[in-house]
Formats: sequence, C-alpha cells, structure tokens
Amino acid sequence: MDEKESMLSRVAQLIEQLHSNVSSPQERELTTARLLGIAKARKEARALIGSHGQAMPLFVSILRNGTLMAKINVAATLSVLCKDEDLRIKVLLGGCIPPLLSLLKSDATEARKVAAEALCIVSSGVLSDHVGMKIFVTEGVVPTLWEQLSRNNKQDKVVEGFVTGALRNLCGDKDGYWRTTLDAGGVDIIVSLLSSSNPTAQSNAASLLACLMLGFPDSIPKIIGAGAIKTLLGLLGQHKDASVRASAAEALEALSLKSTEAKQAIVDAQGMPVLIGAIVAPSKEGMQGEWGQALQQHSTQALANICSGMSALLLYLGELSRSPRLAAPVADIIGALAYALMVFKQSGDEEPFESTKIECILIILLKPRDNKLVQERLLEAMASLYGNPNLSVSISQSEAKKVLIGLITMATGDAQEYLILALIRLCTDRVSVWEALGKREGIQMLISSLGLSSEQHQEYAVEMLAILTEEVDDSKWAITAAGGIPPLVQLIEVGSHRAREGAACVLWKLGCHSEDIRACVESSGAIPALIWLLKIGVPNEQEASATALIKLTRTADSATINQLLALLFADSPSSKVHIIKVLGHVLSTASHSELVHKGATANTGLRSLVQVLNSSDEKTQEYAASVLADLFSNRQDM
Repeated sequence: MDEKESMLSRVAQLIEQLHSNVSSPQERELTTARLLGIAKARKEARALIGSHGQAMPLFVSILRNGTLMAKINVAATLSVLCKDEDLRIKVLLGGCIPPLLSLLKSDATEARKVAAEALCIVSSGVLSDHVGMKIFVTEGVVPTLWEQLSRNNKQDKVVEGFVTGALRNLCGDKDGYWRTTLDAGGVDIIVSLLSSSNPTAQSNAASLLACLMLGFPDSIPKIIGAGAIKTLLGLLGQHKDASVRASAAEALEALSLKSTEAKQAIVDAQGMPVLIGAIVAPSKEGMQGEWGQALQQHSTQALANICSGMSALLLYLGELSRSPRLAAPVADIIGALAYALMVFKQSGDEEPFESTKIECILIILLKPRDNKLVQERLLEAMASLYGNPNLSVSISQSEAKKVLIGLITMATGDAQEYLILALIRLCTDRVSVWEALGKREGIQMLISSLGLSSEQHQEYAVEMLAILTEEVDDSKWAITAAGGIPPLVQLIEVGSHRAREGAACVLWKLGCHSEDIRACVESSGAIPALIWLLKIGVPNEQEASATALIKLTRTADSATINQLLALLFADSPSSKVHIIKVLGHVLSTASHSELVHKGATANTGLRSLVQVLNSSDEKTQEYAASVLADLFSNRQDM
C-alpha cells in the first residue's frame, strides 16, 4: 500500500507540474519523459494516469502546443496507455485524434513514428465500436492515412507499418470511402506495399486488399492487372514472416471467392501447388499460434473456392495424391488433404459427401513399408477422415478404424506393419475388426500394450478392447486367457483418465459374459480398485466404476461395505450419487440377519443410507430414497 500511495503521489505531482503555468518548455519535456517511463514500467501507473481528471486535457494541449520532444513523449505515453482496453477508450474519447494526425504530418521522422503507432493502437477494435468509428470518420482519419502512403510521401518503413496497421483496423469491407480510395489510386498504393521491406506493412497491405475485394469486387481486374496475384503467391513462401503469409492467403481467398477470372489467374500462375504447400507449412516448419492456423484456413478456403467447394477440393486432392511421386510433392498433397478432411463441414443444402471414395484412395496408397513421411501423412488423413463426424457417418466401422489408426501411430517395427495390414484387411475384405486383427493374436498384442507403453498407447489399446468386447463374445475369453484382467485392474489404479474409464468399462463387459470370467475379475482385485476409482475419478470414471461394481459384486462382505461408507461420509468425492447406488446394490446381496441385526456391517450400511435422507443436497436425497425404495421392494423379507 505504501508503494501504491507513493506512485499515486508521484503521478499526481508530475501531472501537476504539467498543469503549472510556470513550467518551462524544457521542464515539460523532462516531466513528460518521466511520465512515459513510469507508464512503461508499471501497469498500476497507467491506470493512475488514465484516471487522473487532468491527464487527457493536458496531453491534448501538449500535442497541440508543446515542443516537439514533449509531443513525442506524450504520443508515446498514449500508445502505452492504449494497451489497456479501458484506457484506450479514454484516449479515444479524450480528443487526442486531431493533434495526433497533425503530428503524423510532422517533418521529424521520430514524431511521425510515435503518432502513427498511437493511431494504430487506439484504432484497434474500432470497427465494432460505433462511437469510436464515428470519431475517426468525423476527423477524416482514413483519407489522411491514405495520403501518407501516396507516392508523394516517402515514409519511413516503421511509419509505413503503423499507418497500414491503422488502416487495417479502420477499413472494413462495407465502408463507403473505399470508392474514393480507389479513384485516388489506392490499388496501386496497396499493391506496391506488398513489396515493402517491412513485414508489418506487407501483412497489413494484403489484409487491406482482402477487405477491398470483398467490398468492391469490381476492383479485382485492376488488382490482377497490377500483378498482385504473383506477388501474393510469392509472399506465401517459407522465408516470409508468418503474419505476411497468413494475410497473403487471406487476400487470395478473397480473390478466388469473388472472381472467376481470379481463380483462373491463380491456376495459371501455378498457385495450386503453392497453396497446397501453405496448408502443410505450419506442421512442416513448426509454426505455432494464430498465424499458422490462419495460413492453413485461408489457403484451404482459397483452394476450395477454386475447386467450387470443399467436397470438390477433397476429391481433387484425393486424385492428385495418386500422382507419380517423382512428378508431384505427394506427401504435401496428402498432408493438405488431411487438413481439409479435418475441417470439412457438410452444408445442409449439399448432397452428402461420399467419404468412401477418399477412403478407397487412401487405403490403396497405404503400404506397410513405405516412405516414412508419406506413410505418416496417410495416417493423418485417415485419422481426419474417421474423426470427422460429417464424414465418418457413411463409413462402416469408423470408430474401430479410428482407434486402429491411433494404435498404428503409437506402434513401431513389426507391430506397426501387423496393424497396418489389419487396417487394410478391415477396409478391403469386409471383415470384422476381430478378424482383421487376427482374433486371439490381436488380443495378445493389445494386452501387451497395456503395460509398458505410453499413456496414449494404453488409451488406444483399452478403447480397442472395449470395441471388441462390445461386438465379439469370443474376445472376452481371449482377454481372460491372455492374462488381460490384471493389467486392466492396474490401469484403473495408475492409468490416465481415459484409460481408467475404458478399463472399468471392459471389466464390466467381461463380468457380464459369464460367472467364471466375473469370478476371475473379482479375484484379480478389481473391486477395491473400482471403489478407489469412485473416490478419485471424474464423473465419467465414477459412472463406469459404479456400473462395473454393480455387476461384479455378488456378496456383501464387510470390507466392501466399510470402504463405501467411508466414501459416503468423506469430503471427497463431492457427489455421492454413484456411491449410494453401489452401496444399495451391495446391501441387496446381504442376508436377512446381516441387514436386521444391530451392529452388523450391512445393518450399519442400511442405517447410513437412511441418514443420507437428511442430506442438504436434493440430488443425494433423491438417489438415497430411490435406492432404499428398490431395496425394500426387492427384499420383501425385510
């Protein structure tokens, strides 16, 4: 608190010095420099400056009448303040725009830099702010900014970047002043900026082109005539800044959306392979963040526009992936197909896409031994195909195929080859996943993956076992015979969330098959493990655990009841619903004497359930009442 009060006092003192009429110009320069330093260093100081009633009027006064250095300090301070959204609004409403525009026209480069930066930052988010946009329109900001970019004004590269950034913030695709800009040679200005040595200016110029074409498609012939397509395709290259590449792809998307002539021009300029390369660039180059995502999205949509829709693009990339490998970058083509399959969405007015066509192409290309990169891209594409609900709905056994793809990506060597052949059989021979995996041999491989493998590998193995036990009764004895029950129990204790839930589900299905397997599961320590999962699991795991316990538990032994009672009255888990359900089932297996004899464990459990009726939680009360009703209904001897 002392430090905050000291800072408040310091800020107030500096602003008072600016307000004093006896301060010399040099003293004002020093004071504004100190305020700038404090604002840069401390977020709290920015809030204090912004909330001071005299700060904005003084800043406007200095921007109008101060020395050049004082103006530069104030403009820089405004830029710092505008990084906080609340303060940006205060700056915008404080009357700073006209003097900043005047400073932008200064002969001093440093003054133009700070003015341009302040205008760029204060204009962010203005397109969605009616009042803010009205201020910029009223003050004629956009025409002034375009004027600064005209051929007669050779700007510093930093100024150029900030000016184009402000225009990018202010120029939407429906703004009326674009027409004036076009008449004043705006296309030539923007296209020339695409070749700027400043990446920020290039990125902003490409984004401005996109807005211009979306709002005024009749400008596209002029844009094509200015050589923009070749330049934009060049900006997609590997050595360009990520923001530049993403914005160039955005412009190409707008071009291909609005003009048939532009589509053909992109194809004629060899733009298709360039756009395909742009889709896979983020994964190949390790490009992280929003610019990489934007590059992929815009490039994919540009290709879809050229091909007349996403469905047509999928078929185009599918056929292209069958090209001779020496004649085309097949790995990149398949990678682009993988991304397109992942983001594909079926439109309501479109015919359902025939996903099996793509599946047939991919499975023909998939080989147990192949170029590693091509094989990885094929598996990515198949994972996207089976993982997209819009596409997998028309593919048989898509869930099993998706899990099998996951197992293949986790496996190595002979095991991977074996699983690839299993996938090929599953897709081509019209067999079940049980037969494709080689029946018991496949079960043994899956069981071996439950122990020493990575978490993700374990999850895929458990998911496949869950699919097999759901579909094929023979798989349940195969799992038991292969020694699969102990590692499943162990997974409940040490596995990931997905693995624990899956393991509980498999144990439940095993217990449902026969009394012999149920006894094997119980003797492997499954019941204590599942009770522990009731305590520490997330809701899905608790539900799976409760379902398995109700199936596996046949006797009301004291240890099980005591464990459940301990959970019932413990702080965790917070929800007691599944514990109550399991406890009710266990009590239903107890003998009459155990239930009615005071002091017996089962009797204690019954009394505890009755106590739960006093719970303050309505859901807990409801479940307790329901379980007790079922118990009394099923046990008439009570």
